[in-house]
Amino acid sequence: MTRREEKIGKRAVKAGVKAVKRKHHLLSEEELRGLKVQILSNPLRITLFLLSLGCGACAALGWPNDSNATQGAFICIGILLLVFSIFGIRRTLGSILDAMPADGAIELVGNVLGGIADLVGGAVDL
Repeated sequence: MTRREEKIGKRAVKAGVKAVKRKHHLLSEEELRGLKVQILSNPLRITLFLLSLGCGACAALGWPNDSNATQGAFICIGILLLVFSIFGIRRTLGSILDAMPADGAIELVGNVLGGIADLVGGAVDL
């Protein structure tokens, strides 16, 4: 598996465990494919947050132009970047799997289901 697939797998396991806790049963394949998985990396989300703060500061200080239109544009861009930094970009696991090669998708699904079962089984043993 590639590094990207491993990261998606970890995020899918995390989302799957949350779904199992809500539904109180192991997920079927249809429920697994419907999971929303975060695809925007955390360093990029932090960068977007810092850029949104920078846009807000530029708007407040009137840099590079004191024009109201420029300040308004900086505010709009800052709000947009802030929204993306907080919520990120989520896609369903099914759409991610459809874009992958078949052998990688099968391996990813197996790893995700195994990871969810291991974590849920470990929690039940407590």
